[in-house]
Amino acid sequence: MKCNVVLLLLVVLGVAFVYGDVYMHNPRGNNNRLNEANTNRDNNNRLFDSQNNAKGGYCWGPPMYFYAGSRLSVEWTNQHGCGNPNTHCEVIIQYMCQDQVTKQTLGWNSWDIRDGVTTGTPAADNNTVNNLTPDVATFARKGPNSFDPATASNVIDPNRPLSGVESKRVCISTSPSGQCLTYEDGMNEPFEHYDACRRRARNKGLFLADQQLGGQTAIFTRQNPGGGRSGLECPEERDYYPYWHPTPWVDVAVLTDNVARCPYYTESSQNNNIVNYCTIAEYNNENDCTTNGGSWNFFTHYANAPDCAATPATRDNHLGNDQTGYASSYNWTLPDIDNNQCVLRVRYNISTADYDGWGTYSDANADRSRNKSALISNNPYIQPFGDGQELRLAINTAQFGRTFQDRSYVFGIIKRPDSVGKLDRIWNLNVRGKRGNIVQTYPAVEYDFVPNRLAVRVGDYIHFQWTGCDTNPAGNDGEGTQSTDRSNIVFLKGGKDHNKNGDQTFFSRDAAQGHAFLGNDPQQCATDLAALRASTNDQNTINRDPKNCAKLNAASRYFDGGLVKITDHHNGNTYHYMSTRNNNFTNRSQKGTITIIPFLPVWAIVLVVVSAAIMLLSLVALGFGIWSRFNPDGRVAKVFKKTPF
Repeated sequence: MKCNVVLLLLVVLGVAFVYGDVYMHNPRGNNNRLNEANTNRDNNNRLFDSQNNAKGGYCWGPPMYFYAGSRLSVEWTNQHGCGNPNTHCEVIIQYMCQDQVTKQTLGWNSWDIRDGVTTGTPAADNNTVNNLTPDVATFARKGPNSFDPATASNVIDPNRPLSGVESKRVCISTSPSGQCLTYEDGMNEPFEHYDACRRRARNKGLFLADQQLGGQTAIFTRQNPGGGRSGLECPEERDYYPYWHPTPWVDVAVLTDNVARCPYYTESSQNNNIVNYCTIAEYNNENDCTTNGGSWNFFTHYANAPDCAATPATRDNHLGNDQTGYASSYNWTLPDIDNNQCVLRVRYNISTADYDGWGTYSDANADRSRNKSALISNNPYIQPFGDGQELRLAINTAQFGRTFQDRSYVFGIIKRPDSVGKLDRIWNLNVRGKRGNIVQTYPAVEYDFVPNRLAVRVGDYIHFQWTGCDTNPAGNDGEGTQSTDRSNIVFLKGGKDHNKNGDQTFFSRDAAQGHAFLGNDPQQCATDLAALRASTNDQNTINRDPKNCAKLNAASRYFDGGLVKITDHHNGNTYHYMSTRNNNFTNRSQKGTITIIPFLPVWAIVLVVVSAAIMLLSLVALGFGIWSRFNPDGRVAKVFKKTPF
């Protein structure tokens, strides 16, 4: 496959991009943040190049897991619009799980997806990319079905380290002094993926405008002309979609403002489309590869084609909700796999229409050797009236073609319990947001349930689960112990009136207490609270004391309520619920609604019954008519002759 032919198929992002950000809110997007308690993240290039504001992102919390085939509401906000006449955009949702087949096929021996324990950038060196460091922090343990409503045993010890591969915060080995050694830096893409990228010749058919690249390999792009490194991602793969060499990312959905392109996207996705690579990484086409002794191999993910649909419509210069009044979202049905090392990525490709991005190639680039100007150049002077009077446009061609992204922390996808059928629907109910008021959290958001309006049917399951962190900026407003995220669920007796809480018709009493106190013993909480009140009159001290269960301070930042099955007991009801902690003026409120929809609404049931009765009578009449025809002298025939029809 020749380079220029590849370009004709893969010029998606070669369009005039403008400045904008994207932030993922569920699952929690990290925006290269980890556990630093700063307002801004420590390292803009820790795992990837987000192109976002350094204030964005949520701090690390114990990892979550989701059941295979369950429905997960992916939420994000993007700046500068989508699906409106002023912009062109695509939102591309992808996931990556550490797959042993891919790892072996492509020789990605260093691949070990993890969040890491420091904010450093992983080394671009196969010998040090998996460095170990003493793990002096403590993290909460979690696991599937960890909450037992019968015994309220969802007590998570924050002093016990994680086990297994949940976040790679695990003792890989021990130091001579007996310290636990764990992986130091995080990792998404493997070292070998980046190493091939920095050695491989770039696609020279791409439009660069007047950007002068610092090299001729795939780490140098119009958006990244200096070849800067962010984690171990490949800049050319990041900036262009669909990509023409192997990528670890599996496509979930392509949301576009031009659905006429959907056949192109679904057919070109590496989910089911074959791409090639050379065993000698320097070569990017078959002729150069085989001529120089390499093997031109193929790769595909052998997955279903991605979904393709219209983007949620948002307005320009607005990092907020879409036209529905809610955050942009996509309901992802998780794949049927069993893997504890997965990451989700949301890419936001935003453009204007200053030139034809689908028909502009390298022949429109500047060429200084021939004194040739680019089709578009930096900060040009224009004469709008053609009379010599000039105005200057603020244009940065490195940012004219722009890709933004955010990624989740590591999560797991696990098999369903044997008691849950493959066709049974599982809905994930999570919490988004961080501690602080709207100004302090921006461009993240305040607390809310996701989804906060959930409609289910009898036989469905809801998986109640959320995570948070203890390293929010210390000055951020909120209830309970400083810097901490905590959320609970209490169902309301009186609709949305939070003063009428304690409804126990959705859960059993034990389960209701488990979700309200997050696994802490309510009786012990009452004893501890009474002791606190007796020891001081300072309400702030009481509110922030680590033993104050009323403020959820003693609970873990991670909660797993397990699967709850919707039964006939729930049928036709609407349930309102809230978090008691995040309900003051600073954080407004954190409420949600669960509606159990009957299999058919009442009017539809009546219609079905009436229609069935009419059909039955019609069949009876038809039978009598046929009988009468073949038995004209019978009683039935005589009756039919007397009827008006």
